[in-house]
Amino acid sequence: MRKLCVLALFFAVVSCKDEPIIPKPKAFFHLNYPSAIYSKISANLPFEFHKSQLAKFKHSQNLGHSRKGYTLEYKSLRATIYLTYTALEGNLEKQLIDLETANLQHAKMAQSVSKQAYENLKNKSFGMLYEMSGNVASPTQFFITDKKAHLLSGALYFDIKPNYDSIMPAVKYLNKDIVHLMESLKWRQHSN
Repeated sequence: MRKLCVLALFFAVVSCKDEPIIPKPKAFFHLNYPSAIYSKISANLPFEFHKSQLAKFKHSQNLGHSRKGYTLEYKSLRATIYLTYTALEGNLEKQLIDLETANLQHAKMAQSVSKQAYENLKNKSFGMLYEMSGNVASPTQFFITDKKAHLLSGALYFDIKPNYDSIMPAVKYLNKDIVHLMESLKWRQHSN
């Protein structure tokens, strides 16, 4: 019994401090992203748009006779927007069904999905922006078309395992660039 009392007294003396223990408030990691500066893509493409100067535009691959792949790489954010251009040959409905099917695969893992329709009558551009929350491989996907000859689709991916809480600030930042891309997009008559 005496050992127990001595042990209790020892812990009482050791644990007493002058400063009271106060729980720390929850903290959020704050990231400062630079203000976006946009410039027009000046390549010989069937479309043109404005991209952020943080992104490097690359022609990645030919995906068939009517499809081409491009990337917008954000090395500092470890993110890439993969773009696919499709020259429509009377197959818009099939292409949109394929895009919706791919989006549904990502939506299965999402906590929530929001869709935002896009329309610009002056540029003859119509599309949809999909934003998904949760630990999904691609948190943002979109497409834009003139409903006749052109279709451009895109998906945002990060070079890290998806953890939505960690990448959410970067997703919001890059979504502004995606919206700007959609708003500035104009179709051209020829392609290379």
